[in-house]
Amino acid sequence: MSLRQQVLSSAKWAVIGNTGKYAIFFIVLIILARILSPREFGLVAMAQVFSGFAGTLNELGFGAALVQRQTIEERHRSSVFWLSLLIGIGLTLALMLSAPFIAMFYNEPRLVPIVFVISLYFTIGAFASVQTSLLQRDLAFRHIALIDIGTNLFGGLFAIGLAILGAGVWAIVSQNMAMIIARVVVMWLTVQWRPRRIWDRHALRELMGFSLNLVGIKSLNYWIASADNLLIGRFTNPVALGLYTRAYSVMLQPLKQITWILGRVMFPALSRIQHDQARTKAGVLNAQRLIAFLTMPMMAGLIVVAEDFVLVVFGEQWTAMTPILRILCLVAIIQPMTETVDWIYRAQGRTDIYFKWGLFTGTVSILSFVIGLNWGVQGVATAYAIVTYLLWYPTIAIAGRLIQLSFITFFQNISSIMLITAFMCFIVWGVQRLFLQHVDHFTALFIQIAIGIISYTGLLLLIRPKVYYDLLELLKRSSKPKKSIV
Repeated sequence: MSLRQQVLSSAKWAVIGNTGKYAIFFIVLIILARILSPREFGLVAMAQVFSGFAGTLNELGFGAALVQRQTIEERHRSSVFWLSLLIGIGLTLALMLSAPFIAMFYNEPRLVPIVFVISLYFTIGAFASVQTSLLQRDLAFRHIALIDIGTNLFGGLFAIGLAILGAGVWAIVSQNMAMIIARVVVMWLTVQWRPRRIWDRHALRELMGFSLNLVGIKSLNYWIASADNLLIGRFTNPVALGLYTRAYSVMLQPLKQITWILGRVMFPALSRIQHDQARTKAGVLNAQRLIAFLTMPMMAGLIVVAEDFVLVVFGEQWTAMTPILRILCLVAIIQPMTETVDWIYRAQGRTDIYFKWGLFTGTVSILSFVIGLNWGVQGVATAYAIVTYLLWYPTIAIAGRLIQLSFITFFQNISSIMLITAFMCFIVWGVQRLFLQHVDHFTALFIQIAIGIISYTGLLLLIRPKVYYDLLELLKRSSKPKKSIV
């Protein structure tokens, strides 16, 4: 198969896998939100701030280095496996020892056993880390998709069962534990590769330049993304944090499914053509158009229908989440396109520049969260939105220099989609204000979503931006593959 055919096939299965994962996640979230309260979600979010940071240190980036490196040998694979296992055990022990201090930081003694259980994720998950990287490297996304859907379904059903039985916060904690255990078992049953008794320091050093920079970047990005949760949890209460994290999750999860779908496919694909600047630039622009086409109407539309959406999906106990969700959706309108800079830096092997830029943006973001905290949870969300828009231009421009991609070219690439999205939102808002003020929330939400889909599709067919022709070509090539290259 040509690289383009491999990418299309991989993208198709990545879409299937991530759509399935998100559907399961969202259904489970709705069920758990109706059984449990914002306080339980807030407690888990407090623990996950620190466990999530430990997750950025997991493997020390060697898994991604296995994907990026153009040639690898058994000494690389086996050495990374044993190192990942050692790191996983170390992170588990470190987090267990930190549990009392984390509880003291939040003044929540209930966090100690929660952190203890969550710490086990790292040791268990290390057993499947290299297998996952090898599947990604081979663009074996059909395999990954089936595993992801199956393990997420198992974890979700397990959590719902415990919640119904009255397990409370442990239903949420158990969900990831069940998923990780299932993933390890399935990986070992279905992936033929087995680690050998090989520990090659030279092989690890060959991967280290890429991996350590990547770990630094991931750590910075993590604290940028988690500083809001940390501050809200420390200076407010679990209920406020529960509302914020659910709003953030509703905003973030659809974007993750789309950007992760493309990222998991595009990173190994762009790594293969990293020395061909023109093809790399074309691939990034195509992906940015597709991301904008899928995410912009979703997030902009959610701003308009936020009140009905929260009441219908989560219930009245989550009403206070509505203004937070609207603000975070403003972030989500542009943020997905900036995620593509990660592919550029990693595929070009310039994680050093990525780290330096991340250090600056992290400092600015955390300072803005501290200032925003003076106005509570909504103040933090507003600060997040302001900083995202202020940093939009330099984030694209600095990474774009590596592949001769200017911000003007980037903006022109998505401008027609922004215009169509704005018209769609105006139409939905007009219908809402003129005809749906006295309609029940469920009916109003259904009508608004239908109007949004119809108007967006109609405008797409009328204006026919470049993404329209991209989609037609994608459909043609999916039905009849041609021997062409990205």
